[in-house]
Amino acid sequence: MENRINERSSEAAKNEFYGECLQKFAKAADYREYIELSKNFKALGNYKEALEYSRRCEKAAWAPAYKETVEKIQIAENMTFEGFSDAAAVMESISEYKDSREMARIYRVKAQAVAYAEAMAIFENSESSIDKWERGVYLLSKIKSYKNSRDLYDRYYGHYAQKRYEQAELIMKRAGTRAEYMLAHELFSKIAEYSDAAKMADVAKKNAQKYKVSPSQAKKAQKPNNDGDAKKVRVNKEKSTKKQSGVESEIVKRESVWTYLNKKKLCGVIVCLVLSLAGIWGSIIFRPQNRELSEFLRVNAYKIRGVCIIVAVASLIIGGNLFVKMMTPKLKEMIRARAIEFIKSIAGPVAKLLDKMLSVLGLNVGKANGQKDEKSFVYTPEAREKKQKKLKNSAKWEEQEDNAQRVRFIFIDYMIAKIREGFVMRYNHTPTEIKGDLDNIDENEELLFEAYNKARYAGALSLDEIDNGTVELLKTAGKKK
Repeated sequence: MENRINERSSEAAKNEFYGECLQKFAKAADYREYIELSKNFKALGNYKEALEYSRRCEKAAWAPAYKETVEKIQIAENMTFEGFSDAAAVMESISEYKDSREMARIYRVKAQAVAYAEAMAIFENSESSIDKWERGVYLLSKIKSYKNSRDLYDRYYGHYAQKRYEQAELIMKRAGTRAEYMLAHELFSKIAEYSDAAKMADVAKKNAQKYKVSPSQAKKAQKPNNDGDAKKVRVNKEKSTKKQSGVESEIVKRESVWTYLNKKKLCGVIVCLVLSLAGIWGSIIFRPQNRELSEFLRVNAYKIRGVCIIVAVASLIIGGNLFVKMMTPKLKEMIRARAIEFIKSIAGPVAKLLDKMLSVLGLNVGKANGQKDEKSFVYTPEAREKKQKKLKNSAKWEEQEDNAQRVRFIFIDYMIAKIREGFVMRYNHTPTEIKGDLDNIDENEELLFEAYNKARYAGALSLDEIDNGTVELLKTAGKKK
């Protein structure tokens, strides 16, 4: 029940609201309802027995709220930041009951720890998407008082905002539908305080308004007739939001790839297609050898045929150009994906057919010389040792322009030394995972991995944290054999 009462409300409005609250109080059975009713009664102030009922609602919510919250935390195996935050909010609403105030503090701390760990895991993973980075930045923004979260937020938000800005800018450049412009508007709005993102969001929204809304969208956008319909629309919207795997894919999927084709250009494509077919038909019919033609047409057959060929070629070129311009970016993407799938599907059979043809002709050089197939080839220990000796850092120290690049140089030298010692490096592992695979690393090596993570993930921001003294110290770890 919405709290619509304030100090300036009339006596009649307060009386009506008070009566509704009493009815709700008589039917309430869940502690959440009691907590909500407590707020509503408290909004009435000294009106009749509102404060007394507010106190009764608070007491009625205490025991069940405390019990359910504690049990929920104990049962849950992997509680999220949101889960701990909700539990803390409940405990704060019943702070006078038992040790609820202390439990609320504990849950807040746990929420911060979980959020910090999740954010760090996102930023340390080199394969994290921009949407994952958005989650990490959001978590840090909620726990700025925890450890160095404020500094980390300032560092990583710039990188996230830049990537999100580039993504939104690219979508808007390629946009050809209302949904794609609205997607760009939504992405720019996420980083409204970054650069001119707010201005770009307004531009994207204005461009979206130039497109007609499809009938299905117009029907969904209609204002609900009553509160029940409004609640249903709100619930459906929340459900659809939860099902989204990503902002980009879900919004574009709602649009049919054929909905916003340029109708004028489509008509032009059809006309060009008809003219091309007519030109091809004319080039076949108008021949001097065709006895069914009149004398005049046979005499001028070559000229007429030339005109038909020119018309056919010109129509094909113009029609093809119009067809490309007519398509929406989503349709182009779909056609490109289908083409790639088709090429992949025929590449294998064609390669096998070619291999059989070469075998029949005796041109399969690999098998004729008794060589091993590449898929089953494995390095012998001697070959592996020879390959490890050839490892060399192609860059030069004098060419490194800043400390971030020098840290990368030192890290490459360090890993080459480790590989020569026999360390098997998995190239799909992150630096943190590689550090875990190494044994007995000292403090300087720990510092090297930490500095390399900064240089790799923080970009230009790492220059503020990696000084000349650190680089000189890291040379010791880089030269360790």
